[in-house]
Amino acid sequence: MEASRSRIPTWLWRPSRRARHSAPRLTDRLKYRVSAKGVAGDWQPLANLVRLPMLKKLDCPETPELACKLTGSSLYLIDSVSADAQFAKPVTVPDGFLSSTMPVPHPLGGTLYLKLRDNPQIVNPIALSVQALPPAPAETERTEVRQSAASGGQ
Repeated sequence: MEASRSRIPTWLWRPSRRARHSAPRLTDRLKYRVSAKGVAGDWQPLANLVRLPMLKKLDCPETPELACKLTGSSLYLIDSVSADAQFAKPVTVPDGFLSSTMPVPHPLGGTLYLKLRDNPQIVNPIALSVQALPPAPAETERTEVRQSAASGGQ
């Protein structure tokens, strides 16, 4: 009976040294090792662990220069948001952010790009259907002034 038990691999998990000493982020590379007949094997990579926010809707004005409103839950898990994959002009989510809405740039081609707080090295493309916001009265006036200036005041 004891001999058959020692042949059964035992799966173990060990957090990396970095994860044991960094409280704000949960990211970690999960590792495993097989232990057979009392001999433990080497640690092997299994997967990366990250927490994900729930993104519900994106409301955008018609004017692309104005920010959109992203609605969701656990938005504090987002490190930054950008309209382009190069993060030329990112919107950074501050530490301790608890709101369920946040301003984000207008998506280019319907795609926003996120970096998650748990793994900010990876750029994640996100495609949400954009809900058009009705123009505010002040926005309508600014649009008319811009169009008039662009046409040379004619």
